[in-house]
Amino acid sequence: MLIMLLDELLYVALHHFPQFSALDSILKILEDIMGGKPLGQLEIDEHAAEAGIVTRLEAFVDTIKGYARSAKQQETERKDVYRGTTAHINSKKTLLIPRMSPHAEVVAAAMEACGAKAMVLPESDERDLLYSNQVTLGTECLPYRVTLGSFMRLYYEDGANLKDVEGFMTGSYGPCRLGKYAIEQIKILKEIGFDLPIQTTVSNSAYRDLNLGSDFERLAWKGITAIDYLQKLLWRIRPYEKQKGLADRLFDEYTNKIANRIRKKEEFGDIMRQVTSEFKSLIDPDLPKRPLVGINGEIFLRSNRFSNSDLVKVCEDAGLEVVVSPVGEWIKYT
Repeated sequence: MLIMLLDELLYVALHHFPQFSALDSILKILEDIMGGKPLGQLEIDEHAAEAGIVTRLEAFVDTIKGYARSAKQQETERKDVYRGTTAHINSKKTLLIPRMSPHAEVVAAAMEACGAKAMVLPESDERDLLYSNQVTLGTECLPYRVTLGSFMRLYYEDGANLKDVEGFMTGSYGPCRLGKYAIEQIKILKEIGFDLPIQTTVSNSAYRDLNLGSDFERLAWKGITAIDYLQKLLWRIRPYEKQKGLADRLFDEYTNKIANRIRKKEEFGDIMRQVTSEFKSLIDPDLPKRPLVGINGEIFLRSNRFSNSDLVKVCEDAGLEVVVSPVGEWIKYT
């Protein structure tokens, strides 16, 4: 690469989401290429003042001069810059799936129904961010850091038991960092000692490149829409339940039932009819109707309870009834 021949490099980026988030990935690659050689970065938006830009440029020039006088410049060592991943699932290895939402359970079940081994990682918590913050810049999007932290938590807290595993991460085309999750996470994990292959795929291929067959697409879609329906019931009933906690327990019970049916490639229409009746039986008819609010937004943030600080429950505790845009909407959109 031509950049490797440079003695110094100034990187200018337009500070604009989502492009800026993806440009962070480019910065990491440039840091690896340049090693210890001077690398300057300017982040510019419509609010950038000329004086601040001049100050940054003057500081960069000072860095270049200091580096030129340093005897250590000959010792500069570049890091491995390779990034790469595949989408071909190995049936002999267990896929580790970050838990964005309960939908991960039925996706894992669909994979197992089609011959793969899959394990859903524990629900995200503060430890995930504590781990990932040690190896990220802090400017990356939250879903990237949370999912990376889920892999890191597993490695640090249960690494001795990890054998024949590989990660799974969705991807996308376009400016969003999601298209870079897998390749950047592979590299970071390798640097901390966790040599984890990560399989990724995008909707453009209808997920066929996973090599799981058309049954996977059908089973996963049915499972995702089923969990969407369960969540809709949960959010409709929980604010009015006779006894606190019953709706959550019923939701978990039927999520497991649906996942088990999918794993066996069995129909579950009877389960869906049954769960509707059971949820209705939890309602206290004497409770007054609450104001209804809707939550929309980025798919991971609106779906991951840790990342949004359990916003649905916060709203319910404040006297509201909530409905959230379903995961199936995003799948259909992509």
